[in-house]
Amino acid sequence: YNATIKCKRKGWNIRRNGYEENTEVEQWSLKQEEGRHGMYRNLFHPSILEPRPDENTDRVAATMLLVRKIQEENRGSAILDKEEAERPAIFHGLFMHDDVRARADVLVYLGNDQWEVVKISTKGKFSRNSNPVGLGFAVY
Repeated sequence: YNATIKCKRKGWNIRRNGYEENTEVEQWSLKQEEGRHGMYRNLFHPSILEPRPDENTDRVAATMLLVRKIQEENRGSAILDKEEAERPAIFHGLFMHDDVRARADVLVYLGNDQWEVVKISTKGKFSRNSNPVGLGFAVY
């Protein structure tokens, strides 16, 4: 939790790599964050997909496979005519370019190979493209 307060990306990396929170406060904070993300998924994108790495595929490659799959499956579809909950979306997609990683809370497919980034705030607010999405990159 303390790592997350100082650097959200570092805190995310610690949790993603299997390190556990040590104190009850850290465990409670993580449960609250996971609850907000779960609530967003259930309310707005019940059929959202999450990249699933395996022994042959890392999370970046798994994200790119999902992106290509969604784009191919929906080629020629009128995506913007669908209700938001019916639009294809990816939860916690991870991308890398020149050794810099970026994770999007939610990527919503808009059609024509275009995607929208949705930020799920830890304060319970959901931001769309109307406000700029802040990006931070940790350097180790």
